[in-house]
Amino acid sequence: MRNKGRIPIAPYPGANEPWPSTCEACGRTSAPSYESVRSGHGCRHCADYGFDFSQPSCIYLMWHPQWQAFKIGICGQDGARIRQHVQGGWVIAVDDSFREGIWDTADGDIAWNVEQMMLRHWRNDLSPDPGVAQSAMPQGGYSETIAGDFMELETEMNLIEMRVAEASRISIELS
Repeated sequence: MRNKGRIPIAPYPGANEPWPSTCEACGRTSAPSYESVRSGHGCRHCADYGFDFSQPSCIYLMWHPQWQAFKIGICGQDGARIRQHVQGGWVIAVDDSFREGIWDTADGDIAWNVEQMMLRHWRNDLSPDPGVAQSAMPQGGYSETIAGDFMELETEMNLIEMRVAEASRISIELS
């Protein structure tokens, strides 16, 4: 890790497990796996490509009627990633009270942290398996899906909303 610009701040957990470390370049903390860093993936905060963790972002919850599956994800506020999924047959989830599954966040860190909390909840508490096969989603994102039978939409939307509020509050306190 050190020869790739990462300073570990916790004991080695295994090659494919998240390993908390600090980036020498920007000083931010994240938890990439050793294997990810070894294979050349850099700091998600320093990267000059992909998702910008410093910009206003959103978390979305989508539904695929044909596959009967939900998908959680994050994107910039331009919604480009959502549009990619819509082209694949996904729609924004809407609960019985017509609440849409989109939550704005002040930055990408908040969105990413909430997404990761929800994915851990889905995998540990609801279903260990994605709800859609990798081959069905060439645009990526299959690992952030869950079969619709395993979750109750309103409950999960309430949980996302609560976690966004809590993560936003903590972010404000830390700044």
